[in-house]
Amino acid sequence: MPSIWGSPAKPNLPGTIRLLYGVGFIIVLLTASLQNNLIIAYINYLQGNMGFTPTQDACITAAYYMGNVWTTIMLFRFWQHFGLKVFFTCIFIVLLFSEILELSFSDFVIVVFAVLLVGLLAAALVCFVCFTQSKCSQQAKNTYSFLLA
Repeated sequence: MPSIWGSPAKPNLPGTIRLLYGVGFIIVLLTASLQNNLIIAYINYLQGNMGFTPTQDACITAAYYMGNVWTTIMLFRFWQHFGLKVFFTCIFIVLLFSEILELSFSDFVIVVFAVLLVGLLAAALVCFVCFTQSKCSQQAKNTYSFLLA
């Protein structure tokens, strides 16, 4: 039975493998929450350090959440279609590109685009948390674990 409707079937894994998925879930959950909170704090830093106005600060916040919400659904399907290796390769490239942009340029438009890319990365981490949680749960409790994630 698939863990998410339309996805490939999920085999009933042994307890030790589910425990390893559970440890991975905790690590990715902490990473995703730390990354989301750091970017929210970073937006205030940008406003003070680069002299952005409150209106520009609101544009940066909107770019982050637009990148986050817009791609979450697409990333679920991307992962299911292309697999884990391609998924993380693409996400890692996006992370490197956004960091290079932020370190190289201090223009408002570039910062907004880089924060949009960081929103894409945050959506990828949320997607990974949901899939890891669905792998570490039992088949009968899969819906509840997905809601928890």
